[in-house]
Amino acid sequence: LLARADALSVHVPRTPDTVGLLGRAAFAKAKPGVLLVNAARGGIVDESALLEALVAGQVSGAALDVFEEEPTPAGHPLVAHPRVICTPHLGASTEQAQVNVSIAVAEQVRDYLIGGLIDNAVNVPSISKELAARIRPYLVLGEKLGRFQGQLCKGAIDQIEIEYCGAAAELDVAPITVAMLKGLLEPVTDSVNMVNAPMIAQQHGIKVIESKASRTADFASAITTRVSGVRGTCTESASARASSASRSSSSTSSLAAASTDRNGS
Repeated sequence: LLARADALSVHVPRTPDTVGLLGRAAFAKAKPGVLLVNAARGGIVDESALLEALVAGQVSGAALDVFEEEPTPAGHPLVAHPRVICTPHLGASTEQAQVNVSIAVAEQVRDYLIGGLIDNAVNVPSISKELAARIRPYLVLGEKLGRFQGQLCKGAIDQIEIEYCGAAAELDVAPITVAMLKGLLEPVTDSVNMVNAPMIAQQHGIKVIESKASRTADFASAITTRVSGVRGTCTESASARASSASRSSSSTSSLAAASTDRNGS
């Protein structure tokens, strides 16, 4: 990677393992004339090695807003170098930024606790105020569908297919799928929630297949789920298992999804 990259951008925390990550050995392997950007943490880039690489032309330019020592001492050679762009390492370190960040976090927590709105979360799909009003009934329905399917399928589940039709297909369906996985996995683990449901599904080897259709024959909006699993050597669906264990058919829960949506609940 070092030998092929035209630009290197640092995005790692400072730990004992990353201090000096980009030093003389790394710059020697780099493509001649490489550009460097470090806005992560000071010390990840060996500053003396970077200066040598700049002088030698191995690094053609650098952009830095973090340093080993902050604030940087007067006359710092990298700050004075003509091919280095430096900006102050502010982040949220100013008084105004600290106040604004605190207000934003408090408002986002309030919105989630009161209305279930999720904004800027790193581990769950965001749900805006406008989307929340439209999607909330589908979240409830999705979780119930998943729970229903989990009770029907007695074997080890290895796949869930979800088809969104009509008005449901026009929504951001990611939160609905997560809600369905939560309901599906509740018989397996008590600790499943909207945050970890996709990860737990992956750990259990469950393949998730989503599809959308603009129209549905009988309803303005419908969600159809099909769950398959392995029981011994035969694959079975979560619907009737009387006739053929190897045949996968639509689950009864798909009918429940369609009729529930038609009634607006």
